[in-house]
Amino acid sequence: KLQNKAIRVYHDARILFPEITPQGITHQIQFSLDGLRSIRWENSKRLIFGSLVCLSSDNFQTLLFATIANRDPKKLADGRIDVFFQGVSSDNLTVQQTFVMVESSSYFEAYRHVLRSLQLVSEENMPFQRYIVGEGRGDVDPFA
Repeated sequence: KLQNKAIRVYHDARILFPEITPQGITHQIQFSLDGLRSIRWENSKRLIFGSLVCLSSDNFQTLLFATIANRDPKKLADGRIDVFFQGVSSDNLTVQQTFVMVESSSYFEAYRHVLRSLQLVSEENMPFQRYIVGEGRGDVDPFA
């Protein structure tokens, strides 16, 4: 069996229902606890607030991205977690589908603002373009 400690996999994930919170609309997800019953959710670094999770129902041909909105160890012990879906309308979320949910062991929230800023960079306003890409006029000495 192949194991990758950088990726955590949760099977049989289902989107249960939306909930309106002061932070926005969250959705509760139910996932299978097979192989996860020995985890002490109170002390675990799994599924912590702000972590990025990815859900797929078709072997990762299409993806749904979400971040952990609320981490309640009692809910986790029952295989439930609250998430904010990113870039998808609540109308497009299917409650009948079964998903595989994966989580990176890297903490996404720390990188969120940098990644968001990188999405806004265009070729015209790319900082340090001269040093990263070059000017196309021969050799550029980046230390000149």
